[in-house]
Amino acid sequence: MIEDISASILLHGERFSPNQAEKITGLELQDKMEVGDIASKGRYKGKAIPYGSGLLVPPKHIDMFDRIMWLVKALDGKIDQLKEIGADEPNIYIGYFYKNQCNLVLSKEELAALAKLEIDFSFSCYDVSDD
Repeated sequence: MIEDISASILLHGERFSPNQAEKITGLELQDKMEVGDIASKGRYKGKAIPYGSGLLVPPKHIDMFDRIMWLVKALDGKIDQLKEIGADEPNIYIGYFYKNQCNLVLSKEELAALAKLEIDFSFSCYDVSDD
């Protein structure tokens, strides 16, 4: 049984500015880092990072079964703009958190919408069973 579904898109690139991306697209990004910011964790901890990045995540009030479509709709018509301002090829990351059995199901609408974006997406499944 699916307990939760996480969905996000990492936007990054050597010339990418998450602040500029927000202004141009109207998207609200989380965990923003501008090129040259000092990293607080990871392999660049304490050093200037050589790329900009930001995470697009559905708002918390979006039902878990609607999060993939929320991302698709949020990105619709904006991928070329993001690439023009330095974003590398974006990827959608989807996590399924399940107990006992993971039935990973995408509706035909989700499949068509994902295919229309013409970007990669990846799935991870996490067993959160009590035992």
